[in-house]
Amino acid sequence: MIEAGAEGLECRWTDGVLWLTLARPRARNALTIAMRRGLIEAVRAADADPETRLVVLTGADPAFSAGIDLKETLGNSAGSPRGARTDPAEVVRASPSPRSVRSRRGCRRRRP
Repeated sequence: MIEAGAEGLECRWTDGVLWLTLARPRARNALTIAMRRGLIEAVRAADADPETRLVVLTGADPAFSAGIDLKETLGNSAGSPRGARTDPAEVVRASPSPRSVRSRRGCRRRRP
């Protein structure tokens, strides 16, 4: 069983599926440093677990995610910690685990 998460990130493991829910609806699910680290930890834990069938990333209403929490980043005079590995997109792209993003609005394909 995977034990991961951070404030604003809900992790639920059900029948080989890891559900990761961005849960800061008042901030439009903006990602804090702790949430980004929690996502990285959760995806790596899912990769290490042979029972993982799927990782699903979703966001609590009203939005999937507004991106990085700028209030946290700009309010901290030091910004993001130097050398901190806080880009979950890198880890998700490199992950061998099957994954899906669940959005309440349709996904649009970007045209070249």
